[in-house]
Amino acid sequence: MNDEMPQLAAQLTELAENAGAGRMPDVERARREGRGRMRRRRLAALGGAAAVLVAVGLLGSGLRDRYDGAPGPAVSPTVGPTSLTANVRFGWLPDPANSGLEYLIEDGRATASVIVNHEPQPLYTVVLTPPGSKPGARFPRGDYELEDAPKVHGRPAYWLLDNSGGAPLSTRGSHLRWQVPGGRWAELTTTSPPRSAEAEQAMLRVAEGVTFGAVEVPLPVRFADTPGPVRPIGVSLSDLAVVGKSHNWRLGIAVEVEGQRMSLSADWRATAPTVTISKGQPSLDRIVPANGECLWKDSVELCLSSDAGVSRELTPDERALILKVLDGVTVNPDFK
Repeated sequence: MNDEMPQLAAQLTELAENAGAGRMPDVERARREGRGRMRRRRLAALGGAAAVLVAVGLLGSGLRDRYDGAPGPAVSPTVGPTSLTANVRFGWLPDPANSGLEYLIEDGRATASVIVNHEPQPLYTVVLTPPGSKPGARFPRGDYELEDAPKVHGRPAYWLLDNSGGAPLSTRGSHLRWQVPGGRWAELTTTSPPRSAEAEQAMLRVAEGVTFGAVEVPLPVRFADTPGPVRPIGVSLSDLAVVGKSHNWRLGIAVEVEGQRMSLSADWRATAPTVTISKGQPSLDRIVPANGECLWKDSVELCLSSDAGVSRELTPDERALILKVLDGVTVNPDFK
């Protein structure tokens, strides 16, 4: 399993480019719910020790050392929920201790980040825009000016200088925008060292290492076609290294079945989670969603929730559909 994770964790999270932006709230909500559930587990089991788990939106700890600079891409479902296509990958990265990768998709933009020592802010973030658009500036009021930067692979590049109120004198060296093959734009930001020639050179080297291509990779779970075809909407795969836990990977995927949108989290665990009820509250080790169901299968905890149950109780038919879809999920043995 661990030998495979460098490749798997390096090929992650983007939607198919023709996916509508209106579908994104499904993925975003699943990511928020997963983060909340994982945060409660962390506090209970580790007493506040450093650990990071994400449901939809990739976070892997310790990946940098294991893949030795190999690409770490965002990925998108193609034909079916077992097929992913990578199109954004990190290449060279600095070598901070205990770094990881996080991949998100928001309104059609592929976002990849490098996390160091579980810090709340990523060290580096790269955004690939949809065709025909430019990245929006990440400043308080969006006020900025462009300054020519050294070309990246012979293509135009600019430093973004923050002109919004209360901004530091210059953020040059922390925001870099450049054009990529095909005319799309990428933007790289960092929360690392303040403006300096060394920091700028590191930014340029990271940008030069970002590549754009397509690599087919598998998913660790598969859906049965019963009761009907399962159409993926958004997906992420996480490699997890958590103190005191045995998680190796975690998958988050939003799907549509018979017109009903659902979010599945698949969490590899060495031992089954315990479920206890105390004064009407579930245990912190496992939080079963009110709008879904969970089960333990082949060393993987599977939780499937329905969008229909966000603002109201699920009907018996809706809950039966969740159970039927969940029962049809199988775990790819190559991921164990």
